[in-house]
Amino acid sequence: KEMKFECTTCGKTMTTRHSFNEHQRLHTGEKPYKCSQCDASFTIQTNLRTHMRKHSGEKPFVCESCGQCFRNRSTLTVHRRRHTQERPYACTVCGARFRQSDSCKTHMRIHTGEKPFECNVCGKTFANRGNLPSHMRLHTGERLFQCEYCGKKFTLKGTMQKHVNSIHNPQNVVKPSSSSLGRRLVKVETVQEEYCGVTTSTLAGGCFECSACALQFSRQTEFVVHMAGHNGLEVLSCTVCKKLCVGQEALERHTKAHKHVCEICGKNFTSSNNLTQHMNLHLDVRPYKCQYCDVAFHRNNSLWSHIKARHNYGLPAYQCTHCNKRFATPSQLTHHLRYHTGERFHACELCGRMFVNRSGLQRHTRRVRMGVRERD
Repeated sequence: KEMKFECTTCGKTMTTRHSFNEHQRLHTGEKPYKCSQCDASFTIQTNLRTHMRKHSGEKPFVCESCGQCFRNRSTLTVHRRRHTQERPYACTVCGARFRQSDSCKTHMRIHTGEKPFECNVCGKTFANRGNLPSHMRLHTGERLFQCEYCGKKFTLKGTMQKHVNSIHNPQNVVKPSSSSLGRRLVKVETVQEEYCGVTTSTLAGGCFECSACALQFSRQTEFVVHMAGHNGLEVLSCTVCKKLCVGQEALERHTKAHKHVCEICGKNFTSSNNLTQHMNLHLDVRPYKCQYCDVAFHRNNSLWSHIKARHNYGLPAYQCTHCNKRFATPSQLTHHLRYHTGERFHACELCGRMFVNRSGLQRHTRRVRMGVRERD
């Protein structure tokens, strides 16, 4: 008779004492397996072995379709679903499908309102575990995210991204054109009401010259304020982010973005609909479903792009007899069938290894040339 070990805490049963002991550590918090290279510790030895690959760089699990390598088998399993379009986990409320069970559980909290992750400082709760560490940094003052342009540090990634977009965005820079004298010039006509987002950076080795009165400026802000005066335009500052806008109309267009802000990454949107579709990306909600196949999308425009590319505007498609997936052209179907048959037509000239598609071969070739070893 098979022996069973039952956990008195949660009722789960195990068939071996070893697995029972490992399970008990989940409740006690004991982590006896410690990394010799950092302070990390683990409840089971398998997790330690996977962690050690971070230090060694070892990635023994290789995707046979594209050649991408992974540290553990479970990550590879999830990755493969990108190629097969498999989404085995379905929301029982709205039908949204997911590649991972954790993503499905997180999504379900939208319907249930459950927020199981609580801040022990202020009591604020979160539906997603990943949001709690970001929130805790507001209390500790820790700033992990540094601007690559000016070095300023931020507590939240979203706040840093907002800073980069408003201060360092290339679209917000007045770019002077070269003159016959080799000086950097910007003409009056370039400063119009639609211009928005003047920064305070200085161009190394160059200056801004007014073509109306020949005055020169080293700072973009001073230059644009001066140029706006020639055009009879008022330079206004946004009360939220201090960005400068030329003209009242430009300021009004800019401030609309602050009305719809993503709480997760800080990105701004001009409409609630755009924000909703953006939030679908964070929550992995896919409400836009293809009527010709089982694929679903975060955004409506992504769905239509898919229909145009894969189903030729809904005309009769070529269907796979193995999985019923449909394709717009015979060549797409032929390429897809190789995932089922295992046929490999693309060979590496360096080692002879075969791949299902060209992208997998190209990835493999780059790794070989860099001297990265791959396991068969």
